[in-house]
Amino acid sequence: MDELTSNGTEPYMQSFDLVSITPVKGGYEVRGCSKAQRESFHFKGIVMFTAYASDGKVRFGGWKYIYSMPHSCSQTTDSE
Repeated sequence: MDELTSNGTEPYMQSFDLVSITPVKGGYEVRGCSKAQRESFHFKGIVMFTAYASDGKVRFGGWKYIYSMPHSCSQTTDSE
């Protein structure tokens, strides 16, 4: 992951404000308002990732934007 961030293929998450944690099969779905940057590109919106707890350790899956600009961080639920 450090290599993906350093070579510019993966944005670097600059901030994260927790929005929700929902139990899902095998772990928890975590959503938060985030700002990220890759080279001169700036991103803002709601990111989602899965967290897994096992044997007293927490592992995190890769994160992705589910709502990004121009959506605001107030849009926290899925569209129907």
